[in-house]
Amino acid sequence: MKCLDLWAHWPRFIKKSPFVLQQIIKQPCKFLWHISHTPRSRQPFTPLIRHVRRANLGLSSDRIRKYIQEIMQLMPRDETQPPYKARAVGTTAALEKGIPLDDVVTHGNWSSPAIVEAFYRISRSLANNFTTAILS
Repeated sequence: MKCLDLWAHWPRFIKKSPFVLQQIIKQPCKFLWHISHTPRSRQPFTPLIRHVRRANLGLSSDRIRKYIQEIMQLMPRDETQPPYKARAVGTTAALEKGIPLDDVVTHGNWSSPAIVEAFYRISRSLANNFTTAILS
């Protein structure tokens, strides 16, 4: 016999829609088994990216963003241009390595390939050197 355990976070949900609950729960259960878990306040915190001088502390998202901006400042570019965005650098690197544009659009969660071509592609160099391929 299959058993469905339904937890409602708000008691109002149960009061307002008994018809929906009757449709979901077709067979009542005699025993419900629940796995208890420790609250988040008791779980140990392990930061993914740690502070260099204080290893028990994690870096905040603002600090990570500033580090990425500093790295983008070091990239070679024309001085009249603003620094590159990390998203544009990743997109251009993927396209230069030969990853299809459709895959880059999917993983970047863009609406169309035209957006990538217009705003996120830094250089137009291709992964394959056509001159070498044709002459050899």
